[in-house]
Amino acid sequence: LDGNLVKIADGCGGKCEGEAMLVALGGTPPYNYVWNSTPPQTGSSAIDLCAGTVVVTLTDNNDCIFNDSIAIAPPPALVIDSVVVKNTSCFTNTDGEASIYLSGGISPYNYLWSNLQTTQTITGLGNGLLSIEITDQNNCMITDTVSVAVQDTVLVNAFVDSFACVGDIIQLNAVGYGATQFIWEEDSAGFRIPIGTGDSISYLIEDSVLIVLRGQNDILPPCFDYDSVYVIGIPAPPIDAGPNVTIQQGDFTQLLASPFLFNGSYAWIPASSINDSTVIDPIARPTVTTIYTVIGTNEYGCSASDDVTVTVVDNDLIINGFSPNGDGVNDTWELPFLKDYPNVVVTVYNRWGIEVFSSTGYRSAWDGTYESELLPSASYYYVIDLYGDGEDVKTGAVSILY
Repeated sequence: LDGNLVKIADGCGGKCEGEAMLVALGGTPPYNYVWNSTPPQTGSSAIDLCAGTVVVTLTDNNDCIFNDSIAIAPPPALVIDSVVVKNTSCFTNTDGEASIYLSGGISPYNYLWSNLQTTQTITGLGNGLLSIEITDQNNCMITDTVSVAVQDTVLVNAFVDSFACVGDIIQLNAVGYGATQFIWEEDSAGFRIPIGTGDSISYLIEDSVLIVLRGQNDILPPCFDYDSVYVIGIPAPPIDAGPNVTIQQGDFTQLLASPFLFNGSYAWIPASSINDSTVIDPIARPTVTTIYTVIGTNEYGCSASDDVTVTVVDNDLIINGFSPNGDGVNDTWELPFLKDYPNVVVTVYNRWGIEVFSSTGYRSAWDGTYESELLPSASYYYVIDLYGDGEDVKTGAVSILY
C-alpha cells in the first residue's frame, strides 16, 4: 500500500485555509483516510488546514497502513501598517486624499476603493467615509475604512418645514457651526432670489415657498453649507356672511355663513343680539339696523371675515293705505325708508294679479293711478324687492280709500 500526498494550497496568512489531497496507490480498496486536522477529516482530501504539519493515515481493506505528512505554510498575513489622510479643505470641496500602506501577503497588491479608484493613493475626495479591499497575488484579502474629515467645517440648520397663513409675516431663524454669514434666498422655479441676511429675518408669506439658507465662513475661498425649509402657504377661507337682510322691528333672522369649515370655527360680532356667536348659522334679533361681522378660522388658524347688514324697519313705515283725492293729505303712498335702497323695485298688483304700478328706485311715490287714471277704492298687493336681486323681498297689502 502506497500513496501520493499533494498540497493544493497554503491559504492566507493567519487563517486556516490550507488544502491537501492523498492519492492511494496499490493495496486493496476500499480505503480509509484519517487526517489529524481539527476536527479530524476522513476523506481523500482535507480543507481548512491551519499552518503546521498535517499527518494523514491511509488504511486499505486488508488493514495495511500508509502514513505521510505535509507542511502547510501560508505567507505572512496581510497587515495594514498605516493610513495617511489629507482632509478636505471645506465641507463642499473635493480636495481630500488618502493613502494606505501594508505588509505581508504576496505583492504586488490590488486596491479597490468604494469610489472605484484602484491605486494605493487616491485623490479628489470629499467629506465622508470610504471602504477599501486589498488583495494579494495569493487572492488573500484585507479590508478597511477610511474617514475623510473637513478642515474648516461649516454647518447650518434652517429648522423644520412648516406652514403659515398667506399674508402672515413669519420669522426665519438659522443656527450654524463655523458660519460667520447667513444668506437667505427664495427658490423660484430653480432661480434664487435673495430675501435677507443674518441669523434671523422676517418674511411675508404669499404662497407656498422653498427658502434656502446658505452659511459661509470668512476664509478665501469661503466654505459653504446649505439647508432649506419649505413653508406651505395656507390661504384664508373664502368667508361669505350671506346677503343683506331687512326685517320688521321685533322680528329675527337666521344668518348663514359659508363655506362650512371642517375643524374650523366662527365668531360673530357683535354677539349681544345673537343667540350663539360661535356657530355658522346663528339667530340674530337686532333692535336697530346692525352690521354683523363673521370671522372664519380654518383648522390651520388662518382667518378671514365678511359683513352682513341686517336692516331693521319700523312696521309703521310701510303705509298700508292712502287717499289720492287731491286734498293734500295722504295723496300718495309714501315709503320714506326706501331712500336707502337705490336699487329697490316696487311693484303693485290689483286683486286679479294685474300689475298697476312698478318703479325701480321709487323716486316718486305712487299716486294711485294706473294708465293715468285713478284706481277705485280697493286693496292692492305690493312686492318690495329691497335690493332688486330677489334676495330680500317684502310683501303686503295697501288700500286706496276715498
